[in-house]
Amino acid sequence: MAERRNFRRTLLTGFFIILPLAVTLWFLQVVFGAVDRAMTPVILRTFHLVGFGEWSTVAWVKVMLPIASLTIAVLSTWLLGLVGGNVVGRQIGAWLERLLQQIPVVRSIYSATRQFVDTFSSGDGRSFNRVVLIEWPRTGSWTIGLVTQDTGGEIRQKLGGRKLLTVYVPTTPNPTGGYLVFVAEEDVTPLSMSVDEALKMVISLGVLGGDSQDPVT
Repeated sequence: MAERRNFRRTLLTGFFIILPLAVTLWFLQVVFGAVDRAMTPVILRTFHLVGFGEWSTVAWVKVMLPIASLTIAVLSTWLLGLVGGNVVGRQIGAWLERLLQQIPVVRSIYSATRQFVDTFSSGDGRSFNRVVLIEWPRTGSWTIGLVTQDTGGEIRQKLGGRKLLTVYVPTTPNPTGGYLVFVAEEDVTPLSMSVDEALKMVISLGVLGGDSQDPVT
């Protein structure tokens, strides 16, 4: 019996060691495959346009094409970031954004995606300002919530004008999906852990994070 438990424990240890590596490799494979499928046809078409179409049948060229595709994609992204970081680039970006906002269907998709990216890429602490516990999804069950702001406007007026917090409840293991709830300030329990620690706990299914022992204020 003890040997069976040891075998199971060792097997689970190996599984948890290999799982992050497997997920990372899977993600890289998906990204690399998408870039390869998008860029390789462009490179081959360029070969044909400049008169080097016969190169597309050479064995070593076929091997190097995916690497070249990834390199071009990385350099293109870097150049886009370089251009977008200066005054002229920001003006062009603002003009393109205004243009996209004029297209009905594209406007909705672009705006939602832009807001999503801004929320999860903000490094100045404005996206989620603190971590709290709220009773969710029923009384007696508690979950981690990320406070985004004080609730105002029509929502606060319709709920009697009392102090409310806008709380994002991330789902596990993918915190980019979740629920938006409006909770009375007195119904939340502040936590001293950082947003990074909270997200780490969510992503790891509660295995990691939440070790802060600082008193809650």
